[in-house]
Amino acid sequence: MKVVLFNGSPRKKGNTYHCLNIVMEELKAEGIECDYNWIGREKLQGCIACNECIVNNDQ
Repeated sequence: MKVVLFNGSPRKKGNTYHCLNIVMEELKAEGIECDYNWIGREKLQGCIACNECIVNNDQ
């Protein structure tokens, strides 16, 4: 099994990081592979209904 952890906090080493790190260490101790991703620096937004995905056929 593999678990992917995402940290969306803008603080790279903030409380969310420390909480996820505890979870990740527990999972690793059980032999579960983990992948950690910090996405707090990324600008994310939802669908704006531009229909580009329909035009490009990747909906």
